[in-house]
Amino acid sequence: LYRQTLDGEIIFKNGHLTSWTFKNIITTGIRLREFDWVEGFIFQYQANLIPEEQAGAVAFNLAALYYARQDYLAALRQLHRVDFTNTSYHLGAKIIQIKSYFELDETEALYALMEATRKYVLRSAQMSENGKQAYNNYLKLTRQLYRLKGRRTRLSEAAFAAVKKRLGERLESDQLVANKDWLRAVFRKLTEEPSPPDL
Repeated sequence: LYRQTLDGEIIFKNGHLTSWTFKNIITTGIRLREFDWVEGFIFQYQANLIPEEQAGAVAFNLAALYYARQDYLAALRQLHRVDFTNTSYHLGAKIIQIKSYFELDETEALYALMEATRKYVLRSAQMSENGKQAYNNYLKLTRQLYRLKGRRTRLSEAAFAAVKKRLGERLESDQLVANKDWLRAVFRKLTEEPSPPDL
């Protein structure tokens, strides 16, 4: 559908794509794992973005693509190039950075960024209370999952089962959680085949 509307220029406004339409098209393409098409789209249509939104939109969406391709260092490099002023883009960029540090086991960078993000959310005048709670819950669960990631080989079978139960219940009971699909995927990855404890 997006391809058809692009070909017919139906979704253009005065010759421009809004940054949100640009992002929605890329998000859809990434979910469909059409990575090559997404990359081509970004470079083909970046000139159609409103000029003042172009740098941020391109940097953010390239980072999202690189993260999806599991090229975490490229995603991080892309996000360091732009200072995002829009709250949604700013938080989205922080989420990609947090997930990349998580995957790369960059513990100090991960914890520092999560604390900076927590403070940003707390001080934000643009976010609703529900939005703040959703991001705070995301940060807390990410921290707990990262601890499990580092400790899973050292836990006894009973201790591992207790942590798994507690985290699983928390993931399902908390209604306000940002990026819940990623948290669930990480939880499944960490808990499906627990490693035996060291002897």
